[in-house]
Amino acid sequence: MLSSHYHRYRVIEPGAKDLSSMLEMLKASGKLPDGQFALGKSKVFLKNKAAQQMDTLREDAFLLVAIRIQKSVRAVVWKARFKSWKATLEAVRAAMANRSEPELTASMDLMNELPYGGKHIALYKDALALLNRLTEETKLVAMLEAAVKSRSKAAILSAVQAAKGMNPPYAPPSLADAESLVALIEKEEALTVGLRKACKDRDLKTIDELLSQAEEMNMGETEEVKQAEALKKRLEEEQSAVEGLNAAIASKDMASLSAFLKMCSEMGISSPEVKK
Repeated sequence: MLSSHYHRYRVIEPGAKDLSSMLEMLKASGKLPDGQFALGKSKVFLKNKAAQQMDTLREDAFLLVAIRIQKSVRAVVWKARFKSWKATLEAVRAAMANRSEPELTASMDLMNELPYGGKHIALYKDALALLNRLTEETKLVAMLEAAVKSRSKAAILSAVQAAKGMNPPYAPPSLADAESLVALIEKEEALTVGLRKACKDRDLKTIDELLSQAEEMNMGETEEVKQAEALKKRLEEEQSAVEGLNAAIASKDMASLSAFLKMCSEMGISSPEVKK
């Protein structure tokens, strides 16, 4: 019986080694008045008031133990949360340093676990601004690449203007490629205009020079180049016929003169040499 009482009430005085020392400690602290209990060889006798007091003390002790346990559990939980939040903030900083849109998106999602979603933290605002910037840059790179692929001068210029219009301006490698392509397209356009004029003027020398430039620029498949090449061949044939005619006139070779006159007639040449 003594041991059962001790085990029941030992929570009141955890430092007591047995029932006797526990009762003495309660008596010394004034929690259990003297004369309210008696310790026998196998039993302990408690007056009703003392028994109630012991049960009250036992409940209070259990409450204190429960509070200490809750405090310890909360400490462990909050320590784990703090560690997780710290790791999240470090991940956000690393993603910002790397300027990695996927990493920053993932780490920003983790910030939702922070109090208030982390929106009150300056780092969150900076990270959100950078994420928006990276998203714009990604869209702009795609726009530049699509414009370059289409070789549309208007589309390329629009994408270039958008890149330079960002604050601060954005200059990815694809921007330099786009600007180089615009310069090339403008050069091709100028060459095309030159070929059209040279063909209209039937200027063999200019046509030959422009066709050499077109070959260097790999413009052989354009319609203007094909037409210029055909006209060049025709003009060279005409020139050859006229030169032959002049040689026949100079040599007074009637057979050659007749042959070249026929050739010029078939080619529709009406130069002064033919009339002569």
